[in-house]
Amino acid sequence: MIFQAHPWFKGVQWDMLYELEAAYKPTVTGDLDTQNFEKFPEVSIYYIKFYALEMSKIYSYTLLCM
Repeated sequence: MIFQAHPWFKGVQWDMLYELEAAYKPTVTGDLDTQNFEKFPEVSIYYIKFYALEMSKIYSYTLLCM
């Protein structure tokens, strides 16, 4: 794969990946356990629609000015 050649991955033993022990093993209490994920506030559908409308106005204006 192309990303494997990136310098950041230098030293990764790709052929041994599934045999190595994980560096971090999170505690999980079940299939639906989400305690290891960040909590974000709920966003109302009104806000999403409003934001999409505002963005479409900005980008429409930008394209007209080009």
